[in-house]
Amino acid sequence: MLIPADDIHRVLRQARKAALATHSARHPGFPHASWLPLCVAAAGDPLLLLSQLAEHTQNLQANPQASLLLTADDDLPATEQRRLTLLGSLTPVELEPEEQARYLRLQPDAAQFLALGDFRFYRMQVAHARLIAGFGRMGWQTGAQAAGLPWDARQEHAVLAQLDHPAILGIDPYGLDYDNAGQRSRHEWPHATSEMTSLLAQARLWCDAH
Repeated sequence: MLIPADDIHRVLRQARKAALATHSARHPGFPHASWLPLCVAAAGDPLLLLSQLAEHTQNLQANPQASLLLTADDDLPATEQRRLTLLGSLTPVELEPEEQARYLRLQPDAAQFLALGDFRFYRMQVAHARLIAGFGRMGWQTGAQAAGLPWDARQEHAVLAQLDHPAILGIDPYGLDYDNAGQRSRHEWPHATSEMTSLLAQARLWCDAH
């Protein structure tokens, strides 16, 4: 079944945590699973902040091919949640200042780990994606087919400057993340768009209500 890329990105951008499966270097032939905070780059790439001492990082250094499992709808039973599996390569990356600032807005606890000097950002280049979005709504997409609407951290920075709303943490073609009494929440647009005028119009409607 052909799964729309928009459906994939709505789940990806809603997720806060992910199960990371790497190839075990200690026990060849076996997968090694970890449970980690997840952040998504403005463009839609999964980002992880990993310690160089962690076993999953050592596994990635030997073999960067990995899988992420993430979910949306955490208030629903596990079998009713939308589930997204990503396959790809996880490699170290130096983030641009705007991108790192976005990461820290969405994951403020990461600042204490960055201060240790042992943690590095890793970005996944997605090769394949499988979404289970409900009964009869599941399927695989290649990384190219699953690519989201064009967007980057500099565009986000420009929009945030125009909105100047203290609660907004991030904004993208699919919605916005905001601070809700110290917790990160997400509001999704009814219609995904990367067209600046349309996106700003939807964002200002949210600002007027909050």
